[in-house]
This record gives sequence, structure tokens and C-alpha cells, in this order.
Amino acid sequence: MIGQTISHYRIVEKLGGGGMGVVYKAEDIELGRYVALKFLPDMVAQDPQVLERFRREARAASALNHPNICTIYEIGSAERRRFIAMEFLDGLTLREQITRGTIPLDQFLRLAIEIADALEAAHSHGIIHRDIKPANVFITSRGHAKILDFGLAKLLPDGGALAAADTQGLITQPPENLTSPGSAVGTIAYMSPEQALGKAMDARADLFSFGVVLYEMLTGALPFQGPTSAAVFDSIIHAPTVWPQEAVPGLPGQLEWVVRKALEKDPNQRYQSAGAMKADLEKVLAGEPISAAMRARLQSETKLRIATRNDLTSGEGRTGLWLGLAVLLVLVVAVGLWLERLTGGQPVVVASVQITNDGLTKRSLATDGTRLYFSEYVNGHSVLRQVSANGGETAPLNNPLPSADIYDYSPGNSQLLVRGVAEGSQTESPLWALPVPAGTPRRLGDIRAHSAAWTPDGRGIVYANASTLFIANADGTDSRTLLTVHGIPFQPRFSPDGKRLRFTEQDPSQHSSSLWEVSADGKNLHPLLPDWSKPPEESNGSWTPDGQYFLFESTRNNAQNIWAIRERSWFNNGSAAPVQLTVGPLMFAAPIPSLDGKKLFVIGQQRRFDLVKYDGKSKQFSLYLGGLSAGEADISPDGQWITYVLHPELTLWRSKLDGSSRAQLTFAPIKAHMPRWSPDGKQLAFMGAAPGKPWNIVVLPADGGTPNPVAAGDRNQGDPTWTPDGKAIVFAGMPWLEYGRSQGANVHIVDLSQGRVSDVPGSEDLFSPRCSPDGRYIAALSADSSRMLLYDFAKQKWSELARSLFAYENWARDSKHLYAEDYADSTDDFVRVNVADGKMERLFSIKDVPRGFDPWEFWVGVAPDDSPLLMRDRSTEEIYSLEVKFH
Repeated sequence: MIGQTISHYRIVEKLGGGGMGVVYKAEDIELGRYVALKFLPDMVAQDPQVLERFRREARAASALNHPNICTIYEIGSAERRRFIAMEFLDGLTLREQITRGTIPLDQFLRLAIEIADALEAAHSHGIIHRDIKPANVFITSRGHAKILDFGLAKLLPDGGALAAADTQGLITQPPENLTSPGSAVGTIAYMSPEQALGKAMDARADLFSFGVVLYEMLTGALPFQGPTSAAVFDSIIHAPTVWPQEAVPGLPGQLEWVVRKALEKDPNQRYQSAGAMKADLEKVLAGEPISAAMRARLQSETKLRIATRNDLTSGEGRTGLWLGLAVLLVLVVAVGLWLERLTGGQPVVVASVQITNDGLTKRSLATDGTRLYFSEYVNGHSVLRQVSANGGETAPLNNPLPSADIYDYSPGNSQLLVRGVAEGSQTESPLWALPVPAGTPRRLGDIRAHSAAWTPDGRGIVYANASTLFIANADGTDSRTLLTVHGIPFQPRFSPDGKRLRFTEQDPSQHSSSLWEVSADGKNLHPLLPDWSKPPEESNGSWTPDGQYFLFESTRNNAQNIWAIRERSWFNNGSAAPVQLTVGPLMFAAPIPSLDGKKLFVIGQQRRFDLVKYDGKSKQFSLYLGGLSAGEADISPDGQWITYVLHPELTLWRSKLDGSSRAQLTFAPIKAHMPRWSPDGKQLAFMGAAPGKPWNIVVLPADGGTPNPVAAGDRNQGDPTWTPDGKAIVFAGMPWLEYGRSQGANVHIVDLSQGRVSDVPGSEDLFSPRCSPDGRYIAALSADSSRMLLYDFAKQKWSELARSLFAYENWARDSKHLYAEDYADSTDDFVRVNVADGKMERLFSIKDVPRGFDPWEFWVGVAPDDSPLLMRDRSTEEIYSLEVKFH
């Protein structure tokens, strides 16, 4: 079908398919717009019943003109193919969104309100959908909901109920939802009880299905499950379920009430209209008080608990005094339990406000109560800025340091603790105290660190250098060792009473990050969350001012969210299991509570990149793989295929250059970087890592298959490059992750036929190896990136080719030049180095091209014609203020 013209539509690509048709993206030649064409499968095109359902989809949906319902343009046929032309939508289905992780509460509510509004419009026209499920809800790239597929809808006579005899049909459900023919229309897991029983049904059936969708959006699971269709039907009709507030700690009570009411098995106890459901969702979004009906229900349940406990505490022979005390105790406990139930008993985000609106990369936060101070990445430098804690325009912070990051704020001294620029090849930076709102920064002794914090009284600092934490006076004097750890410590934070210190320990060799606690005197070191997640991926902790909660970020299933640990409470003595405060699709980081403990400031990130090619003649960038967040690409030797890494998921894909014939090659939890085609185009080599494991060089067939590590080991391996004959792979360790572990040769060659690994002599602390296309040389960079070197296979020796600060060197097709990014000064150029004499030619500046901050995100490559390829950052990062109820 690709490339064919049907009626006045030119088929561009296949979008997907299901039981009721195959969908293609097409160009409307007459109107010059893209549409989605849904074709009826040939095998059922002649079935009168199916054809009628196909027409019914068009008639039902085309009767609706609503911004949250997919618009139907026409129903037609051409060349004996029947189709519906509908609005082309850019984004993803709600099903895909749910599989990526839970959804932030404010986005959840806005989507839910839009879906409810669309259902209200459909129901007001006498149309019920009968197959509301995540696969039939689309989320556009602008974040709005669109209901799809009215293939199971039927126009109701005068808005009445659908007769039971009219429910015969196919069950159009995906395989994971128990696909099978049956007598009830819809997808089993989302059916209402009356729908499952084949009874008369009306619009309230859609509301039950909508309740199931809401439940799944909140929890990632279905409320009614079973191993067979019959078991699922039985669960829908009879079984109770675990309510979201128990499955998702911290869920607002009002929202639980909405889901409860939507999932009532008796239609008369359910919401009676989508409008009423929408109104309640809007109340939740506005933060209005709990409804009177819900309050009465919760109070009734509390009275029942009190009565039960009174029965248990009463008995013959008890004195009135003891009975009174028992009743009083039960009342106290019951009130506490009622409060716990009313609030969820857990911290919960009840509102959020976006504070900044510039989209630039932000790295750290601090607050003095009225202002927020943060680091922002601009043109390759980290600059300090400030903004009102209530939001508004950002402004630069008076700071003479050329580049700086914020570590902490000292309320007593009104000073920011910041790091300056590391000198030369050093990885540790000088510390400065910067008075705010204005003042001259003061260097803190000769301290060098990669992370630091004030003591609670502002009279001292704790800082991290290499694998050691130190304590020093506030002016940087009298520095002394606190403790040394196995990995690299970051983000040290004292408890408000100064008795405990918590920090993040990163273990680059194991690809993990964990939280640890130690007494202020350096004793009693222990993990904060042993066995909570394996491998641990927690970091960046911060205490609430009252010391009742500890906040941190955790990464799970490609989603990064903020969690809270309760330290102590009247009903919960001691630390409890962490509670998740935020949910995707944004990645949340750097939690900092307000000084009054009522708000939480976080950085919300959405990582997106364009893969672009630079044309030296036109001096313009062109886009590869439009619509995908792709990078780290390599084009096959025949120029027909491209392999790339999808960001931020870090999964490996392959497709034609135009983006067609896409195939996913790796899957979570494996992460991938730096794929390379073999010379014969039949295999791919890349860096792969499972959680808790080091990076290894992996090879797999180019058309997919089982990834196979080629050189086992417990050290990180990176930058695979094939020898021109395809018989070996050259790779290197990753010295910047080893922190003192690098010893001996660091560039290696693995013979693929024998699996034997040999060292390249003289390659100590070199990385980023690249084999020349003619097989004469290996190019590499020094560990500090300041030198570009060549290894001559014939002479078996290294020689220095050029000096500057290089990243991602790549060979020209003719092996006479090397291309690289040179970031030694503020120009940030793409350069070409002559192999014969080392002369460096600056081709163009990429200073003004938005780039990522992570090393993989400022990747640079070359196309087969030696045109530069790079990742253009179009991510957004903003600061958000979250109103949190800490119970």
C-alpha cells in the first residue's frame, strides 16, 4: 500500500491495525493535509454485518463535532477498498502512555476531564461508545485527549437503552485482554457488569468502562482480572477490587471517590451522566473540599468501626471506668484511623504550579523562602539565575564566576554554596560562598569538591572529593575526613537536628545509585533503603524542615519520580516504606522543600531530541527521522538503513532512512548506546547494560535477535568500532567512570571468531577508539579529552595528532581526516583534523545548536558523505512548585 494513491489520498506509511481495520497515514492530495485512512480487512470486507459496523463507526463519529473526539472526514471506497478518512493525530495512545509509566496527577485530571467532556457530547447525541479503553483514547503531542474508534457505537433511539438482543458481535480486544468471540460487544476487561451479562445498557456502561480506564491510569493495573474470559466476567460482575488509594499511596480522597462511584456495579448507584462525572473531576482539579456524600460515607464507615470496637471492648465484669477508658481509647484510635483514611495517611501532592517557562536545562535548586536560586545550562556554561517562589520572570544572579552550580543554601548566613570551574583536567572544583541577594563570592580555602552542603547551623560544610566525605569549617579551614565509601558520594545532607547525614553513593562499575545514612561523627554507616529496589537507583535526597520526611528521586522503568520517606508520626513510629509523590511522563528531579514545609520545588524534564544533518553548502540543518527522539545513529554500509538509540528510553532501533520499516532491537531493562554497523551490514555492535551491571560490548543480528556480549568482564566497556574486515571489534574502558581503577592498557581488540581479547599496548587511560576505514590506524582520545592520538598498526605505536578539547572523533570515508567536536573555548566548533600533518580546520560553530547535558546527548557522528550528524536538544526543563500535604 505504501506509495499508492487511493481516491485522492496518497498512502505514506502504516500506523497500525486491529480487529476492525488497518490504518495508514496518507496525504490528501486535494487539500494538502495528512489524514488517517482506516481500511476494512479484505477477509471481512464482504461480510454484511461487519460492513454495517464499519459504516456505523463513520456515521456515529461524524455526527460528533468535538475537540476531544477524532474527526471523521468521509467514508468512501476506491479500487474495491472501503475506507474511512479521519483526522491524523500526532502523539500516542493512552495504552502506550500507561506502559511508559504512571501519569502526573494534574495531567491525569485534565485528560480525564476532556474524556468525560467528549463522552458527555456523544451521549447527548444518543451515541454510546461501548468500547472505551486506553487503546481507543489518543493523547496528542500537545497533551490533549481524543476518543477514537466508534466502531462499536450504536445510535440509540431517542436516547434510550440498547436492547439486549442487539449486543451480538465480535469482541475487538487486543490479545492481552483475552481476544475471543462472544456474545457481548466490547473489550472484556473494560466491560460494565450489565454489558458482560448481555443486559440492556445505556450511557452509564461507558462511564463504568471509563472508571476502569481511570483506575488503570492511576495504578498501571486492571481492577478486574482473571486467567480466562469467564474468570474476568465473574470478577466484573461479583468481585470487589483493591481501591486505588490502597494501590497508590497518597491518592487524594476525592479522586478515590470518583473512581469508586464510576465502578459501582449497580448502574443506579453509578454516575448517571458523564457531565456529573466531569463536574466532580473538575472539583478535584480545583482542589475543592471533599464532597458531602463522600464525607458522609467515610463517617458512616468510621462509626461502624467504632461500634465494632466497642463490642469487642465491652464484657461482663468490666467496671464503668474501664469501659469508659476503652471507649475513649477506641474513639481516639478511630478518629486517627478516620483521619488516615480521609487523607490517605500518606503525603500527597494536591496542586502544582509551573514556576519557570524558558525550557532551558536546569541542574540544581535552593531557596531562601521567597526566591528560588538555580543553575541553568546556557551555551555550554552553567549560569546562576533566580525567580520568585511564586513564579514569574527569571533573572540572572549577580555572580562574577564564569560558570557555577548551586550545592546548598544556608538560611542563617544567607549564602549559597556554589562550585566554580574545575581547572585543567581536574574533576573536582573549588568551593565558593556567594551571599544573596547580592554580594561578592568568597573562596572557601583550598577545598575542591564535586558536591557539598552546609551544616544545619551554617558554621561548617560537608563536601565530597573522589570517594571521601570531609567536614570543614564554614570558611574552608580545618578540613578533616568523615568517611570513605566504595563508590562516589554525592548530595550530602544533614538532618535538621544535625545528628545524621544522608548522601547518594554512585557505583559507576555497577550502574547503580543508592542512599546511605551515617551519624554526624562518621559512625554507623548503613544503607537507607536496603532491598527496596534492585539494583538501587535512588539519589538526591533532601529533608523537610521539621525532619519528618526525607525526599528523594528514584528511577524505575525509564521513569524518574520523587518519593518520600516518613521518619516518624503518631500512628507510624519509625521510617515507613517510601511513598511516590509524582508520576510521569515528566522526569522529576532535585526535590527541595520550602522553608515552611508546605511546598516542594522540583525540576520537571521532558527529554526530546532531533537527529539532524548539517549541509556545508547551504549551511542548514536537515532532519532525520522526524517525530522521533533519536540520536547516536549509524548508517549502514549500503546507505539504505539507519540504526539509532531512542532517547530517553535508551532502546536500540533500526529503520530505513525515511523512517519506514522501523524495528525495535532491544527492550527494557537493557539500555543501549553507540550502535555500529558491521562492514557487511549484517550485524550491529553496541554498548549494552542491564540494571546493576557494567556496560558491555554486545553484538546482535541487524534484523533483530538475541544480544550476545563479546567480551565478559566487570569493568565498563565502551565505544565499539569494527575492524574493516569485520573479524574483530576494538573497544575501550571508560576511565572517567573508574575513579582510580584504570590500570594498564585501556584499548582492547576482541577476535570475534575465537572470543580472545588482546590489549593495544601503550593505551593507558585512552578511550573513544575508532578504526580507520582503511584499517591502518586506531584513533583515540586521552582520558581528559585534551589529546587526539593515532595508533599505527604497522608500527605498533601511538603518536599525538592534535591538542585541544575533543569529543566524539569520527573518521572521514577516505581515512585522510578525522572529524570531531572541539569545545576548548566558547566557540564550540566542529573541526576536521588532517591525519598527515595534524593540521586542524574549523568547519563551523555549533555553539548556537541546543545540546543536551548528559555526555550521550551531545553525541556527534558523520553520514556516509562525511556530513556531520548531531542531536539537537528540544527538551524542556522547568521548575514546578508542588503543594504537598504531609500528614
